[in-house]
Amino acid sequence: MRTHQPFEVIVADGVPASLARVHPRRREPIRLGLVQQQYYDDPAVHEASLREGVALAVAEGAHIVCLQEITLIPYCAIVPDGPDALGMHPEQLPGGPTHTLATELATEHGVFVHASLWEADPSLAPRGWNTAICSAMPANTLRPRASTNKAGNASRIIRFCSTSQGER
Repeated sequence: MRTHQPFEVIVADGVPASLARVHPRRREPIRLGLVQQQYYDDPAVHEASLREGVALAVAEGAHIVCLQEITLIPYCAIVPDGPDALGMHPEQLPGGPTHTLATELATEHGVFVHASLWEADPSLAPRGWNTAICSAMPANTLRPRASTNKAGNASRIIRFCSTSQGER
């Protein structure tokens, strides 16, 4: 029995002609699947919904599926009291719940899965990184870099990950 909202599947067919192309295309285009959904308080419902979204994207031919920012937890950057107010904690990479889910989905569907998480870093504790990962089949994880929302602006790291209101 479904306990989450159904997805609306929007498909962009075809590839627009490039005004910059000077030679014929030599390979097929890469199709992206973008899965956006609300946050569900029940972790099992939230994960089931993400799994359904990835399956729908793959059924439409996606080679890479991108999940929403901060994939498995509520978006805490907009909460005045920060992640502590929501009982959230950063997760380890590799092996945390977001990495595990992305790797399972990539392996199950034979695609790349992009996800986002709040990564633990002992040097920043109790703060962490807003990190994007891309899990590939078989179980490789590409992590080009951890980033803040504004590169080079440490106050954004503190604002996003602070557990103390005074550190903003």
